[in-house]
Amino acid sequence: MKRLLFLLALSAPAGTGAQPPPSDAPVFADEESVPEAGLLESEQALFENQNSGSADPIELEEIEEPDTIRVETNVRVQVTQQTPPEELNEEPATPKGTYFLAELYAGLNFHEGLGGAGHLLVGAGGRRAGGFLRFYLVGGLGVTTVAQDFRLGGVLQAREERRALDLMIGLRIYAPVFGPFRIFVEALTGGAYVGSNLLRSGDRWQGSDWSPLGHFAFGLQVRVLHQLSLGLRFGYRITRDPLQEFREGAGLGRGRTASMTAGATWHF
Repeated sequence: MKRLLFLLALSAPAGTGAQPPPSDAPVFADEESVPEAGLLESEQALFENQNSGSADPIELEEIEEPDTIRVETNVRVQVTQQTPPEELNEEPATPKGTYFLAELYAGLNFHEGLGGAGHLLVGAGGRRAGGFLRFYLVGGLGVTTVAQDFRLGGVLQAREERRALDLMIGLRIYAPVFGPFRIFVEALTGGAYVGSNLLRSGDRWQGSDWSPLGHFAFGLQVRVLHQLSLGLRFGYRITRDPLQEFREGAGLGRGRTASMTAGATWHF
């Protein structure tokens, strides 16, 4: 019954007080005894009354929910480490120093006859910290050949031939000039096995023996690679041979030779 009265109150026009139900309206003892058909008719009347009243009708809008899209991504990011500019401008590392050398030179003898000259040297050394010069202990083998004619008034008086195998050891000193250019001097000593042939007035003398040796040289080298130098070398060789006294007595010279050689030096 209370529910029915509440619905009737809501259906009353605005601005008017509550009106008692008409006398011909059925009265029920309690809410449970209200027929279902009467309740439905009352609710329908309520909605019709609301629609016919001054209040704006209630409009219901259908709200569409936006579609939900699920996107799965699988992104791989490549990270590149950039070198700082100061590291790009760094100078390349200085090559390690070298302490050993091997050298092969060949050339000509041109003093007191003409012939060939050559040597094979190995050495070890270096320079002191903060020093200017480089010092090497070198040693090796040398080969010398020479031949000369002695003429008087255009007439052949004598002919000499000498061959020598030198064993030598000594000191070489390097000094830088500029850039890759360096000069060097060396002093070597040792022994030479010398063979001599002398032809004079149809007579021939021969002899061979060991003799003391002194060899002095200077040269210029250019370091074309860290491990390779090319250079020129001028040497002066002093020794004796078995025919030394006979040759000097005959005025045929003292048997000294000068040489100019060129070659390569490997540094390691």
